[in-house]
Amino acid sequence: MKVLLLAAPEENYMVASVHKSLDHKREHRPLLGILSVATYAKKFCPWIELKFIDCRALELDFDQMEQEIKNFGPDLVGLTALTFNYYDTLMAARRIKKLDPAMLVVIGGWHVTLYPKETLAQDAIDYVVKGEGERTFAELLTALHKGTDRAEIAGLGWKNDGELKLNADRPVEKELNDIPFPDFDLTDISLYSHILGKY
Repeated sequence: MKVLLLAAPEENYMVASVHKSLDHKREHRPLLGILSVATYAKKFCPWIELKFIDCRALELDFDQMEQEIKNFGPDLVGLTALTFNYYDTLMAARRIKKLDPAMLVVIGGWHVTLYPKETLAQDAIDYVVKGEGERTFAELLTALHKGTDRAEIAGLGWKNDGELKLNADRPVEKELNDIPFPDFDLTDISLYSHILGKY
């Protein structure tokens, strides 16, 4: 199974009420949440071929994103969304489904955690991951690999013949040492910077 984890391009970014020089396009910081999900999947789902693409840091537009997806040919694409980039993430999901309707689209992140049912209701979304995503995403990959039931995967939202299903929430992770440190080999760390310096 080919799995692509993707941060969508930023074309419709909802900015805060501060000057653009202080808020938008000032830097690209590593997305630790989706990198942590990718790292966990890489470690605990050895049957997958995994790729991570940060379209923001690579400054890819939607057409370039599509080309990257075509080049890799994933079976499943995982996206991450905060509220300020939700529209771009939804646009990415729609472009993915237009490219190949059989490609599964999974979305997680804080916006999804706050609005799981509303996000899952979107036509282009097959699954939502609410809360901490490492174990939920890996368990979803395992269920898809083995053909087992998704109903018992805590933190997962899914569709059953068009009906929206939201499983029980996953408890907050108490043993942080059980979660591997994000694998920065999955991305080019030189693409990232902070207002105080480079990574």
